[in-house]
Amino acid sequence: MSILIVMDPNEECRRLPHEPPTTVHKHRRRHQRGSHVGEAMVWASRIIAIGVAMFLPGVIGGWADDRFGLRVLGPAGFLLGFAASLYWLSQIAAEPKD
Repeated sequence: MSILIVMDPNEECRRLPHEPPTTVHKHRRRHQRGSHVGEAMVWASRIIAIGVAMFLPGVIGGWADDRFGLRVLGPAGFLLGFAASLYWLSQIAAEPKD
């Protein structure tokens, strides 16, 4: 039986001196790499957030057009959402790969 004390996820585990190495390091490498399901969830949430950011300003602009009797806020909202989504996608594409 070993007692592990972890202060920081990137810090090495401290064991009692007489204990043999355990499988903690394998678990840490897997955790640092991330699971495939976790990575898929990250990408799914990014895609959903970009879609909402593209669509929601136009919907809010259309509602404001109906409320105030204008005809410019809906299309402006869709253009703003589209531009923001393209900027967000370009930032994601520019991220360094591990």
